[in-house]
Amino acid sequence: MNGDTSEFGLPSIQKLLDAMDSYFEPPRRDTEGPLMAPLEGALNVKGRGTVLIGTLYRGTLRRGDHVEILGFDQKIPTVVTEIQTFGKSLPECKAGDHVGLLVRGVKTNVIERGMTLVSPSSVVISNRFKAQLYLLARGEGGRSKPISTKYIMPMFSRTWNIACRVDVDDGSMLMPGDHADVFLTLPKKMFMMVGQSFTIREHNRTVATGLISEVLPSITVTTSQVGKVALTI
Repeated sequence: MNGDTSEFGLPSIQKLLDAMDSYFEPPRRDTEGPLMAPLEGALNVKGRGTVLIGTLYRGTLRRGDHVEILGFDQKIPTVVTEIQTFGKSLPECKAGDHVGLLVRGVKTNVIERGMTLVSPSSVVISNRFKAQLYLLARGEGGRSKPISTKYIMPMFSRTWNIACRVDVDDGSMLMPGDHADVFLTLPKKMFMMVGQSFTIREHNRTVATGLISEVLPSITVTTSQVGKVALTI
């Protein structure tokens, strides 16, 4: 294509790009809603402090904004003192931007992948949820046997994963290929919202997918107790 101005050279590429621009709509970002940014991790910059790495899912964040870091039973208030993307400092960032955020007074070792950055007091974290679950059939790579109450396997959502207990709503068994309302119990409180998707994996393969339908009040339970404690369904 180097210098080719014939019908099938550079002009054809431009026609293709124009056609794509006219056909595909840019993704719609919620820049007005409450701030929410799942964190991928954190690093320490010598002489500066802790930098959070993540992508804004919703809202707009400005330099100097007060925020909270939620997840894994923690609620950490802080202030964003600098925003950078691709090495460039910005006064603000919006939904869809992948950024590094310098925060004040937060130690790097308390930040875990999967925490969520939110506006102060805008959401509540919990370890108990109701969800709609689909158990993959064997032909879809799922289980060959049903699950029942106290089924425990790793749950994945956005940038985090944690052990999860699944209890079928009516206490019956859930067969591969079936849908059901279930209760999810986690050993630690995490941020999840209605409509948020998740997957459950067993031996490194996805065996179930679902959507959160209700955020329930938290219960006190440790990792060792999550499979033993009696729960009201």
